[in-house]
Amino acid sequence: MNINTLPDYILYPSEAREAFLQLATQLYRDFAPRDEDECQILNEMLIASWLRRRYETVRTSLYTTKNGLAQNEPNSPRLPVVVDSIRRFQLEVEQQKRQLSNLRRQLRNLRAGVPFVQSEANFEFNVKELRRELTPAA
Repeated sequence: MNINTLPDYILYPSEAREAFLQLATQLYRDFAPRDEDECQILNEMLIASWLRRRYETVRTSLYTTKNGLAQNEPNSPRLPVVVDSIRRFQLEVEQQKRQLSNLRRQLRNLRAGVPFVQSEANFEFNVKELRRELTPAA
């Protein structure tokens, strides 16, 4: 496992590197990549898993905020914004779940002998999508 090959921007300064490394260790232990293609898929799984955790954490925090506002300031103009943000982060969580499912399928296919082909167009889409996902919200 070589976490050093992953981009520096995967972890926010407020996130625990130890938790990230534990997740990486668990994924690599569970799936035991056998070659470079499997390592690439596992790295993508690691990123998707980390993002899902991040989005779930933010969504949970937003629910707490929403409940506090609904109880203490039911007419707050922030309430609709928080509710919209909850929906947005729920969609992000679901997207990462789909991404993980697709990556697991790719790994199974690779182990079944189906060659792993990362098309350039797909790679560019993945990089653009990853940058969008990893950009901190304003």
